Amino acid sequence: MSDDLRPIRPGDLDAIASLFFNAVTEGATRYSEAERRAWAGPAPLSAEDWTQRFVGLDVVVAEVGGRLTGFASLRPDDGLLDHLFVAPDRQGQGTAARLLDHFTPRARWTQASRHARPFLERHGWQVERREVVSRDGQQLERFVMRAPSTGRTRAVGSERQGEA
Repeated sequence: MSDDLRPIRPGDLDAIASLFFNAVTEGATRYSEAERRAWAGPAPLSAEDWTQRFVGLDVVVAEVGGRLTGFASLRPDDGLLDHLFVAPDRQGQGTAARLLDHFTPRARWTQASRHARPFLERHGWQVERREVVSRDGQQLERFVMRAPSTGRTRAVGSERQGEA
């Protein structure tokens, strides 16, 4: 069954919090368990935390049969693909590709995790540089990547602390 995409609704925030936590702790297997825990935190963030993270972002969710299966966000002022997360049991089933396709016309750059990098490369994104961010004593590797046909990224980094 294919995922349906729609704009985020206020009632989605608790499901997004759980999905993000599970996607990182169970799905981001290119990081150690300690790295995944540092990235995700000890428990899912609150709906209020996600409300703050999404300020100024366009957010779309994927769902199947009323169940949230993924979400993505874009910062429209500079084309930052800020979030792209899929439930562990939906990874490899086209959900991430549908979410990426939704923002492709406007996405220009991202800070991709080790887990997301191969997926984005398959979609024509290119690594511009490697970064290391520190979270809870762990050094998390991520990659500034640019979208196909966009040239160099305009922004050199982001102050957002939730993504690696």
